[in-house]
Amino acid sequence: TVRGAGTWGYGGAVPTHGGIVIDLSSMDTIEIDPEALQLTIGPGARFADIHTELEHHGLTLLTMTSGKGGTLAGWMATGGMGFGTFYHGPVKNQVISLRVITPDGKVLNLKADDPEMNLFLSTEGQMGIIVKATLKVGRQPSQWFPFLITFEKISNAYAFVSQLSRHPSIKPHDLIVYHAELTRILKAQSNGRLAIGDKNLVLIAFADQEQSRLFKLYLDEGGIRMADEESAHFLWEERFLPMSIKHLGPSLLATEVILPLDQVADYEEKISQWGKRLGVTFYPSSHLINKDQVLFLAMITSDRRKAIFYIDLMLVPMMVRLAVQFYHGKPYGLGIWNTPFLRDLYSKEEVKELVRYKKKV
Repeated sequence: TVRGAGTWGYGGAVPTHGGIVIDLSSMDTIEIDPEALQLTIGPGARFADIHTELEHHGLTLLTMTSGKGGTLAGWMATGGMGFGTFYHGPVKNQVISLRVITPDGKVLNLKADDPEMNLFLSTEGQMGIIVKATLKVGRQPSQWFPFLITFEKISNAYAFVSQLSRHPSIKPHDLIVYHAELTRILKAQSNGRLAIGDKNLVLIAFADQEQSRLFKLYLDEGGIRMADEESAHFLWEERFLPMSIKHLGPSLLATEVILPLDQVADYEEKISQWGKRLGVTFYPSSHLINKDQVLFLAMITSDRRKAIFYIDLMLVPMMVRLAVQFYHGKPYGLGIWNTPFLRDLYSKEEVKELVRYKKKV
């Protein structure tokens, strides 16, 4: 198995059946071409270091994960969705080239339009190891314009997001939904800067002032009240804060699934019922990835030193299965954990190609 930064909640770097671990953490090169707006990284380069280097040049990643601890290459291999996906698309849209080493030892240098490219994105290293990647980056916005709307019912939050995502003139950079359980924890960690009740939140961020002006008019016309400006700026500036709930465990597990926008509220209600029966609290959030789908993340704080951890761990595939069978969902990425859902993630022809290629290498 392959290990980048070892931050994944499922323990994906732990080998099974007497396997070995390939540690890529020392392959952490970061090269930036400011004129061409290109970034080239090794598989061990972490988001925190990449951000620091890009900031020196006034640049930023176009699409970003929900935490800075992991590696960019590992995230690309997992699925590459998060902040910025609604506006720029998944990270595969920004990939210029990949260098991959396959299990049979071949080195492949792939361009964005190579058919084999998709075999190595979202398959979590099953087809080969990404050892170098070049991506498009963008210039840092001169200013961000975040807004925060509160909702008593999570269904109303998703109805608002659905309507806004289809607006012909307003295009947010990000649309993120924080469920009330997560809001409560974030509020406790905000030192008073998140001055709202334990409600469901929708965070809307723009990188364009004119777009933010149009959005304000949209809210005024609909009679929709915003939360205070400081709370909105805090939540956007600290948008990586949700990962910090790990200390409550101190272990963190998570289920990530892609769900139709109109199914999320019902799905969340169902897993909340599970949680109440089992004494487990879920801390959910969603990133809108297009006008019809969200990347839904439900975090569970646990403790791997205790027996309850294994019960919590069992919930992860159960929640994926629930999403797939009853809510038209898809797993986020393939990998060993999600192999049972292979046919739910890919078409019949794509499955045949994956199987064929896996046997080949």
